[in-house]
Amino acid sequence: VAVAAAFRVLQSTTYENAKMYSIQGGDIQDCADHCLYQEGCAAATWNAPGSKYHDGNCDLQCSTATPTLSAKEQAVIVRPGVNSCGKPAPAPAIGVHPHDWKLRQKRSNLLITGPVATDGHIGNGYMSGFIADGVIYVAGVYNDKLSYALGTTSHRAGVPSYAASAVLSELNGRRAPMTASALDIEYATVLRASPFNKTAQWTAGCVQRTYAHREQQHLVVTEFECDNSQGETAVSALVRTHASGITGDYDVDGVEEEGDGIHCWKGTAKIAETKTSPRAVVAACHTDLRTPVQFTIPAKEKKTVFFISAIYSNVDADYQAGADVVAVARAAHKKATAGATGLRASHEAAMAKLWGSKIEVGGNPRLAAVVNASLASLLETARSDVYYSTSPGGLATNGYNGHSFWDVETWMWPTYLALYPEIAKAMLKYRADRLPEAKANALLNNFSGAMFPWESAFSGTEVDPAQGTTTEEHLQSDIALAFRQYYEATGDVEWLKTVAWPVLEGIADFWVSKAIPNTDGTYSIPHIVGPDEYHTDVTDSVYCNAGAQISLNMAYDLAKAAGQEPKEHYKTLAGKLRILVNNTSSPPFHPEYENYTRGTVVKQADTILLGYPLLVSMPKALRSGDLEVYANVSDPAGPAMTWSMFSVNFRDVGDLEQADAFFTRGYVDNAVGDFLEWHEGTHASGSANFLTGAGGFLQSVWAGYGGMRFINGTLVLQNPSPLPGSTSLALRSVYFRGVKLDIVIEETGWSVAVVGTPGQALEVESGGKVTELSGKPVRFPARSSAVVRPIPHQVFALV
Repeated sequence: VAVAAAFRVLQSTTYENAKMYSIQGGDIQDCADHCLYQEGCAAATWNAPGSKYHDGNCDLQCSTATPTLSAKEQAVIVRPGVNSCGKPAPAPAIGVHPHDWKLRQKRSNLLITGPVATDGHIGNGYMSGFIADGVIYVAGVYNDKLSYALGTTSHRAGVPSYAASAVLSELNGRRAPMTASALDIEYATVLRASPFNKTAQWTAGCVQRTYAHREQQHLVVTEFECDNSQGETAVSALVRTHASGITGDYDVDGVEEEGDGIHCWKGTAKIAETKTSPRAVVAACHTDLRTPVQFTIPAKEKKTVFFISAIYSNVDADYQAGADVVAVARAAHKKATAGATGLRASHEAAMAKLWGSKIEVGGNPRLAAVVNASLASLLETARSDVYYSTSPGGLATNGYNGHSFWDVETWMWPTYLALYPEIAKAMLKYRADRLPEAKANALLNNFSGAMFPWESAFSGTEVDPAQGTTTEEHLQSDIALAFRQYYEATGDVEWLKTVAWPVLEGIADFWVSKAIPNTDGTYSIPHIVGPDEYHTDVTDSVYCNAGAQISLNMAYDLAKAAGQEPKEHYKTLAGKLRILVNNTSSPPFHPEYENYTRGTVVKQADTILLGYPLLVSMPKALRSGDLEVYANVSDPAGPAMTWSMFSVNFRDVGDLEQADAFFTRGYVDNAVGDFLEWHEGTHASGSANFLTGAGGFLQSVWAGYGGMRFINGTLVLQNPSPLPGSTSLALRSVYFRGVKLDIVIEETGWSVAVVGTPGQALEVESGGKVTELSGKPVRFPARSSAVVRPIPHQVFALV
């Protein structure tokens, strides 16, 4: 049971009165380790190339039968009570770990589990991956397997990393007893503990830390910090890696070895995404672990040993044209190795700076951990100096082929804007830089303006492998809304003029060409798919039409600020688009699309998004009606973020009981496992590392219970209150108009205060009273609202 729960089991069969588990490549020896140190269990490898197993692990030498496996398949044989050669299984030492782990777990920034019980992942926004895979994904690095026609399968091209999958294999010639592992949320680090002795508490041993360096983003580091200060004899240690070598996404351009223990590899992605886009060229230089590395911890001493991978590509933002990526990676590795003792400190300092903006939950450590783990997952996948977007599965996986969808702008991006505006700006640059491709895509589909592709990867061309989904054109409005929100939050007029306006104008022109006139003078949008993908090729999707209306109005409203002449036909068309309403129903509601029948099951949050995040003005009865109608027909197996949006919207209409219930439903069955990893479906089903769900959940925290909205150049704080089951909620260093604000919410009331030196004077108004904000908290009673706005005649632009 432990093996099946902890590893990617492909299949299991009965074999010689035991279970044979077929395991995804790369996990096989860890799986055997895990079983070996469970009480009453042992393991042996089968068909594992270069297996070094010995002692109790036998390599099936005492087996007479031959199970049928494919040439590349690996498996473990698990027998209860004894190992594979009939010897007693070793006594366990499960759960032993350094003393400070438990303290940090109580603070909800470290998650502890058993040995290798969960496949943790690391990331710094430039690269990320699950450490057990031995593969790292680098932002912007893709390979395309098929043709250049619509329907290609451009996907992330994995890069092997010896450091990412390094593991302590032996201590004093015997299998190293890993007794606990942990995810350090605060420092984006995976931890493993291996004691020297089988004791009930930690006395001496090695702690492994693996992380993608936040400051030096090209580095992956694993360090083994070993303590033998109480030992009377030296301890020998052996480190190995299960990185499987060069992946099939590359043509190998060369492998270089040096006498100082560095192994470098260079590969070129086999197929470019388009005929005109470059093939990614990647170099990786590693501390050489192709054969195990041994080191000794002397008696009465402590010792730390480092294993480093340095990874560069020709599509990096800091790549200099013509540079030899191998030479750059090798130099980075040598520099990092020379300064290895300072790597952890500089990484943790960079992470601490990031966590200056955060969300604190009081009185509920488990919920606080979910919030922290969700935010950490977003930070792993993006950074301010990388100008690529991300995908539903984040940077750590190849889920959804690593493509960017509406998931980014609608679900993940708003949290970056609230807490990390520099990252939010970088992600919008990804879209703005690909505006020419969006315009070409519009022409290809017989439209005007800019039509951003439903799935985008490196080039900005359509890379959607599923024919027909290119009509999910609500993406255009989702992008436009993000650009508008950034302007509302920052007031950056120069950015509006030079970056945002061409995008907003292009999207408005697209909707002008997409809409068709009706005989009654209104306009419809035909042949479109809303968020509810159960119903395709519909007319007048209410979410799509409302989004188009907002896009047209914002292009008209922001034209003068952008130095442009407003186009009257934008405003005219916006006023004539059909927004379907059924006022004769009880309750009244918006039909999801033309001819929608009430009671028809929908996939996910769709029509209810008119209230939030679109902020469409409507009577409370109509908004409540939408929630009542669609809460009863939303597929229970739909994606995670649906329930978070019901929570936000139910709070807005004052139904707090429903809001609380949907809030809990939004995470309890989707952020699961020892490391609280998000999944698209419940109980670890669907896409792993599902950041769309994490983003939706976080919005239910700060926009729902925090009440935050960026509206017309103001920050609205609408009835802030603690999360269900908690006593307090603190939104630390929230960003608005160049100022960082602390919003502290308790059951008896809430407050807002400036953090640090403001770049813009702000005032807050509530109940007709106006107060200039400073470092001293301005307090408000529970269930009250307020508006924060710039004091007139002061302008701020984010640099």
